[in-house]
Amino acid sequence: IRWEVKRMFKSNKVNMVISLVMAVVLWLYVAGQVDPKTDKKIPDVKIHYLNIYSRQDNGYDFAESSDSRVEVTVEGKRAQLNRIDEEDINVTADLHDCAPGKNTITLKAVTSKKADISKINPATITVTVEERVNRSKPVRVVFTGKDSNNSEPGNVTTNPENINVYGAKSVVDKVKYVRASVPKSKIDHDYTTITAKAVPVDKKGNRVRGVWLSAKRV
Repeated sequence: IRWEVKRMFKSNKVNMVISLVMAVVLWLYVAGQVDPKTDKKIPDVKIHYLNIYSRQDNGYDFAESSDSRVEVTVEGKRAQLNRIDEEDINVTADLHDCAPGKNTITLKAVTSKKADISKINPATITVTVEERVNRSKPVRVVFTGKDSNNSEPGNVTTNPENINVYGAKSVVDKVKYVRASVPKSKIDHDYTTITAKAVPVDKKGNRVRGVWLSAKRV
């Protein structure tokens, strides 16, 4: 009887282990089926440029890039990927070793979520580096909106009258003037002093990006 009980106990123990292993395998299978690993393409992810200031210290500056945004493919569990968007991905282009002229840079990407980066499209970009220059550009006041009292503003003076624009030569050359937009509704009497944001623009009045100004306000 003792031998029979011992054999039964041993058999039950083996069965328990087998059952436990099967349960784990079944759970892993079900988990994989319910939330399988897949991929997701996230378009329009912004590229961040590293070490721009190191190029400026050497007398050069970032002029242009063949792409400013890319598509990133991430892999992971479907439930995780559903919560990932372009704000959760950081794509960088390191300008540290860039020389004057055109440079091919391999992009890198990381994500703050539980997912893997499987592809960046395009994987490389072409970045142009040029001589860094400094040009003085005039400040021009542009009035917007309607008057409140049927009057027209005139005899305008600005401080400063000119602003220095810094950046890559071809980009700085696009800047025609620095615009200070002033709503007419803010002018309610003579000698009104108004502070406005300084915006570098081209000859068509479009904002020129990628330059630095000696004064941000007028």
